[in-house]
Amino acid sequence: MNKFASIVRFNTVLDNIDNHKSISEHCYENNFFDQSHFIKDFKRFTGETPENFKQFL
Repeated sequence: MNKFASIVRFNTVLDNIDNHKSISEHCYENNFFDQSHFIKDFKRFTGETPENFKQFL
């Protein structure tokens, strides 16, 4: 169940990703414990850091 919850939460992040919000805002709006946890999960699902990913939006 934990893996499923991570996938659902990450899909929510992708649906709401916005170039005008900071990494901190994305992190806490999506109930991540801290930024390092958010970045680790982001890289696991996309292979990129959030900042690198946002450049392609």
